[in-house]
Amino acid sequence: MAAQGPATPSALYKMISIPEAQELVLSETQPLPSVSVDLAEAVGSVLAENVQAPENVPPFPASIKDGYAVVSADGPGEYIVAFAAHAGHQQPRLQSGSVAYITTGAPVPEGADAVVQIENTEQLPERQDGEKRIRIVKGASKAGEDIRAVGSDIQVDQTVLQAGDMLGPAEIGILATVGAATLKVHRTPVVAVLSTGDEVVEPTTQQLQPGQIRDANRAMLVAACKVAGAQVVDLGIARDAEGHVQACLEKAINQQVDVLVTTGGVSMGNRDFIKPLLEKHGKVHFGKVKMKPGKPLTFATIELDSSRCRPLLSPAGRISFRTNSTLQTAHVGVWAAWQPS
Repeated sequence: MAAQGPATPSALYKMISIPEAQELVLSETQPLPSVSVDLAEAVGSVLAENVQAPENVPPFPASIKDGYAVVSADGPGEYIVAFAAHAGHQQPRLQSGSVAYITTGAPVPEGADAVVQIENTEQLPERQDGEKRIRIVKGASKAGEDIRAVGSDIQVDQTVLQAGDMLGPAEIGILATVGAATLKVHRTPVVAVLSTGDEVVEPTTQQLQPGQIRDANRAMLVAACKVAGAQVVDLGIARDAEGHVQACLEKAINQQVDVLVTTGGVSMGNRDFIKPLLEKHGKVHFGKVKMKPGKPLTFATIELDSSRCRPLLSPAGRISFRTNSTLQTAHVGVWAAWQPS
């Protein structure tokens, strides 16, 4: 990695607001390549292309209620139940002067133009020949009553979801409705998380030595990235030695991560090596954010051929003093990493 000019003293970075920081991160974040996935595996992904409906939904006039399909002009009165119309089955044509028992969601038979809910009817005794009869007490007030028209939910060729939409349970249901079995989505981002500092030890450490603290930041950030849908690479803890921090940075690059999130090493101390390394090998877009705690929050990019590694950095300090800034790092950068343009 070639140097890109002299390092800028950290104290000289312009202070920017949180909205400005978010805008900068988003402006430098490129959409990840698209991949094809099955519908069952798509939840949590971001669509890479629009999805259109190949047919109307519903594709047939469907009954909204349990009741009787009727010719609305026939009005109230006694009628023979010609047949039963059930969901999932094709029905014969209904003749005026008769009705058809119909269930919710069933296709309305040809010849019928309304549905009378069962509450507005009365059962009559069967005839000797077994014919069923009903009395319609309150007829349909108009044609189309209690019928879902063809395409009333979704019309053919309608765009049901757009590129950039996040796929949650509701979106998966829509996609299933229109038969979108295979989808183009942006691939899952790979996010590396690195802590820094000689004072930081693994959470599994039972007996702390003087000056040590357990690494809560990394555990929290790893969890946050997983919840957001990222594939996480845990880089562990970098010690306060420039060579070790450099090696960890190169490890992230070699693993082709999309985003690197670090905690610590970006303030004004003589062992805060992150900013100088980023200034040497990449471009630092900001190094101070107007918030407390967390002012030294830093965002940089490193050019890697045709792709970019996006380090996102928060200040050093105990977890009790940097929870907000660490979470802000995640919200500013990690979430942005797989937002399409």
